[in-house]
Parts: sequence; structure tokens; C-alpha cells
Amino acid sequence: MRKYVLCLAAALTRCATPTTGNGENGEIGATGTPFDMGAGPSSPTSESSTGEIPDIPTTGGGPGGDGDGDSSGDAAPVCGDGVVEGSEGCDDGFVANQTPNPCTADCTVARCGDGYVQSSNGETCDDGPLNAATPGYNECSTSCVRESYCGDGVVQVEAGEECEGGGGGGGEVENCGSMCRLSPRLVFLTSAAYSGAMGGLAGADQRCNEFAA
Repeated sequence: MRKYVLCLAAALTRCATPTTGNGENGEIGATGTPFDMGAGPSSPTSESSTGEIPDIPTTGGGPGGDGDGDSSGDAAPVCGDGVVEGSEGCDDGFVANQTPNPCTADCTVARCGDGYVQSSNGETCDDGPLNAATPGYNECSTSCVRESYCGDGVVQVEAGEECEGGGGGGGEVENCGSMCRLSPRLVFLTSAAYSGAMGGLAGADQRCNEFAA
């Protein structure tokens, strides 16, 4: 009996030539392919010689991929996730990443000269590019230490200081105002004369307040 294979030219790009089978039930021989869709060996729909669909190679470059086929660089580093990645110098987490801390809000390591005072690093000042190698009065040094300023406990007469405030002893003056200058004092005369026995400072203040009223 003559055997035929019907090829649909509109649907198939290529039709295999029928080969002589084993003569049982009109089957096509093992070396024949009834319908070859023309898919090349790299097509995900083609079958290998074992009848299995081959794996599709991964080349990367997809969403978040870097195109090199591996898993590195697939996602941009996120400052605050607690993982040091990419160009990050540090990452202590979203809460800990703060400008006064050793790791700043943009995941860079804090340093003297960045314009932020990191007391945890021993800094008492940081004027950024204004940090001076030889600091004068109230200037910050390149090691981020302010050594001469109003409030340091030392009266800098050459800088115009008249006192150091606080009233805590050690030469500090209670009425020391801003810029370490003495606050003005008001003096007035009363119409009555008093001896020195007025009950101490409290008694003298009482009489002054009575006359002032």
C-alpha cells in the first residue's frame, strides 16, 4: 500500500520526507520527523535528541540585571538596609544612619571636615572647609576641636572676654552674659540710711525691692 504524508504549506515551514517505517500500522520510521516546525536547536520549543526541552540560557540584563548572567549587581544598593553594598562606605540601618553618628544618612563614613559634629568620634566642632590648621579664638581646628571659646572655663582677655559664666565656682561669674561679657548692673539710692546689719543679702534685697516698688 502506498503511504502519504499531508503537508499544510500555510502552517508548516518544512515537511519531512516520509521514510519507510517498520511496516507495522503504517508508522513512519524512527529516523523520520513527521512535522518539523523549523525551530532551530536554540529554540525553547524544540526537542533535543532525548526528547527533552533544553534549558534556556540565562544571559542577565533583565529587570535589575547587569547583563553578565550572574546574580551580582542585580539590584542597586539601598542605603538603610543594614548591608554595605556598592559605593556605600557604611550602613548601620535606617535608624542609626544619622549625620551625628559614625555612619551618616547617605551611608558615608563620618569624618572630620564633613560639616557635622560627631561627638562619638570625639569632635567638639566641625566647620567643614573653615576648619583651621592654626585656629584662633572660637575657630575649629582641622582635628575638629575648638580649644579657645566663650564657655571653655578660661577668661580670654585678649579676645575681649570679661568673665566665664555659670556661677559654679572656679572663677566663673554668675551674671556673665553672652560673649562672656558682664551683664549691666543697676544701682540706685534710697531715701533712708541703713546700717550694715540688714539680715544679710536677702534683707538688703528686700529693702531695695521695697524702695524700687
